Amino acid sequence: GFAGANIDGNIENCSVKVELKGGNTYIGGFVGEVDKGEFVNCTASGTLTNSAATAGGFVGGSAATTAEAKYTNCHSSVIVNSNKNVGGFTGTAVGTFTSCHASGSVTCSGGSVGGFAGRTLEKSNVTFSKCYATGDVEGKANTGGFIGYFGGDCNVNNCYAAGNVNGLDQKTGGFAGYTLDNATNIPNGVTITNSYAAGEVRGTFTMGGFLGRMGLNNVTIDKCVAWSPVVYAQTIGAENWSTGAFVG
Repeated sequence: GFAGANIDGNIENCSVKVELKGGNTYIGGFVGEVDKGEFVNCTASGTLTNSAATAGGFVGGSAATTAEAKYTNCHSSVIVNSNKNVGGFTGTAVGTFTSCHASGSVTCSGGSVGGFAGRTLEKSNVTFSKCYATGDVEGKANTGGFIGYFGGDCNVNNCYAAGNVNGLDQKTGGFAGYTLDNATNIPNGVTITNSYAAGEVRGTFTMGGFLGRMGLNNVTIDKCVAWSPVVYAQTIGAENWSTGAFVG
């Protein structure tokens, strides 16, 4: 994209159109790996295919739970296809995201995939505010219209997901696939407020119109709505359990 990595730089008012194919650990339409720095009014469009792992339409992500990158008013319309930790905007989300959105479709042959973010890292602290995703999402375990997997502390406020979600395995949700049930990795909790999901949800089991599976530790959902017109278990049987209009 625009840069392979950004350690501590500020980038404003830039746009890229990409056709990326690779096998890197982190690959993104605008930037691959980040630590600190700030991105303001930047956009990425095109296509991205990664045969390795973490991929995002705007930013691949970071392995550092202490990364503090900030994204403000940035947009990705990149169509993303990879095999693990895949998001329409970011693969692994670390830092603060404000007024950002993703509109490209997302396909993942493995787990942790979302219309905006694939996942948050364990023991990290991430904020999403006024962000949304409108692209369709398909993946295996931990598949969500906005985010696939909450692995660490996270605050989500005034966000939505409008794309259809198709989960080929367990933990599928219109907004989020799964919140980790581990108080050590999520000491302060996951809080989702004033947010909604509007797309169709199809999966196998542990699936819901808003959240596929909710861990028992420190999860707060307040003033959120699942407008999903369809929540459908594609395989019916005794082992295909736990399907709900809001939470699986």
